[in-house]
Amino acid sequence: MSSHQPSEIPPPAPIFGYGHYPLAATPFLVIFLIMPCELFFNQADEWDLELGQLVMLPLTGMLGFLATCLFLSLLARKYRWLAAGIAAGLFVLGCYLLLADLYAPVQMAAMEGAALASDEPLKYTLLEMAIAVLALGGLFVLLRGKGARVAIAFSTLLALVSFGYGGVVLANLTHAEPDLTKAPAVAETGAGNVYHIVLDRMQTDAFLDAVDRLDLRSSFEGFDLFSNNVANYLTTHPSRASYLSGTFYHVGKFKDWHTEIWREQGIQKLLSDQGYRIWNYVPFRQWRDRDVDIFKYSIDLYEEKNGIAGSGFADFVTLWLLRLAPNALTNEAIAPIESVRDRLVALLDRSATGGFTRSDQPAEYGRPEDDVRSAGDVRLTIEQGIQVVASKQMVEQMVADEASRGDAGNYVYLHAVMPHHPYVFKEDCLYWDVLATALDAAGRRQAYLDQSACSVRLIKAFLDRLHDLGRYDDATILIHADTGAEEGFMADPPDYRISGSTLGWANGTILSGASALLMIKRPGGRGPLREREQVTQLVDLFPTLVDILDMEDMTAAAVHGRSVYAGHPAQSDVRISFDPEERWGDDYIDVRIDTPDDLARSKLTVVGPTLEPDHWREAIRNAKP
Repeated sequence: MSSHQPSEIPPPAPIFGYGHYPLAATPFLVIFLIMPCELFFNQADEWDLELGQLVMLPLTGMLGFLATCLFLSLLARKYRWLAAGIAAGLFVLGCYLLLADLYAPVQMAAMEGAALASDEPLKYTLLEMAIAVLALGGLFVLLRGKGARVAIAFSTLLALVSFGYGGVVLANLTHAEPDLTKAPAVAETGAGNVYHIVLDRMQTDAFLDAVDRLDLRSSFEGFDLFSNNVANYLTTHPSRASYLSGTFYHVGKFKDWHTEIWREQGIQKLLSDQGYRIWNYVPFRQWRDRDVDIFKYSIDLYEEKNGIAGSGFADFVTLWLLRLAPNALTNEAIAPIESVRDRLVALLDRSATGGFTRSDQPAEYGRPEDDVRSAGDVRLTIEQGIQVVASKQMVEQMVADEASRGDAGNYVYLHAVMPHHPYVFKEDCLYWDVLATALDAAGRRQAYLDQSACSVRLIKAFLDRLHDLGRYDDATILIHADTGAEEGFMADPPDYRISGSTLGWANGTILSGASALLMIKRPGGRGPLREREQVTQLVDLFPTLVDILDMEDMTAAAVHGRSVYAGHPAQSDVRISFDPEERWGDDYIDVRIDTPDDLARSKLTVVGPTLEPDHWREAIRNAKP
């Protein structure tokens, strides 16, 4: 009888069974359900999608999963171990994509209209590599026949979570928009209309360049232009909250302040309470409010004019596909992904027209296309200027609506995404297809100036319409920017950006973002356009309007700005707030502009966190007479 010990028996290879179908479902759930849902929720109020477009992605994933299940079942008839191995590999792939998406997200800002690009942070690449090593280790364990029950349980739980997530998105997309309109009202004050026009990123220097280049100073009769005006925030949403409410963020949660302060005690609420009819022409659907009587969203107007719907789908597909690319190859993936995107959108687009034809022909500056009122054969993406084109059409709609407004008691707010990039309009407002990334610094600056000139032409057309209807003299007209533009100060040398940095930001970038147009025409204003050199801030708009209209401001104690016409001494302490990490959290920092009457060359001094107890804003408020 042999006395030797039996050798250790290796674990059996995994055998395919019904439990492997949930494993195979994992990447389909992550790619076609979780990622689109997450992308949608990140900017839910800004995407303009049809229900069918969003549902199309999970349906595509379901078809892919069913085809995979059929393939695995056929394969398992002869090679059960191979089918089980493929299912395990799909599970590991899905887990890797999920973790990489959560912990190493693609860094993009496509909703701002900038050209697609990523910083490809090295730490994200290293993190993805670590996740890949863990995933390969998990695959090795599964292939040795271990951990299958845990993996199946996880994939099943992931499926339940995914379907729940999808249900929430579906409910969010399909819910009926509440009726926020109120009974039409007209102010009994007899005052003329109030027109409040915001030109996104219009610097004072760019405006004056356009006015002089086009010889249009006479079109701005009765206006005061405040040549040393400062935007107190560097991005649209907090800037808007500040100038509509006359306040700075200084207490509570930042998100609550910038989403609610202008609703609770802003210009629109005050005028609505006074009986004014409130009109809004805006680029964001979530800006709708109960105090608004007539609400017009730029993308809705664009889609109606061009006979399309769900115009944000192309951008949505682009960012969705880019999330699948490894961090280190994000920029390399952009071109092929855009090609796939264009083919997909062309295949799925049910409309006969959809925007403007994009030219691939190179040119020194671009190539003139049809006027933007013509239709082409593709939808415009954000990068191609849909927001800018929609804003042009929105201004034209405001002009067309003017005859129906009446001579008095209306407050009309328009926020045009112009001359904000991408720069797709020449100064004659013809559409040019040229990416700013293809231009050098001088070309980009000229493109910005051209789009600024187009913006001025559009405003002139509106002012002409007021003259035609006899409403110009009695009207109160505010025209200003929300921020300046990164292209810099037009009269300064191009190397102004290298003058030091603050909190990791180039001083030139901060100061050019602070340089914002502000011009006001009071009722009965006469004479040529007058430039005033006093230092002003956008936070002064609310109290200035209260002063012009001679209204009692019930919220005066909470307002931090002051009327530019109230005879105060020049501002000696002007500051701008920004989040150097761009997190939109509560960690905003106040920076003093030491020489506000020479923004291009001013030094900056960090004051400290916005939420400091003894804040400078309290001193300003208490100093008001």
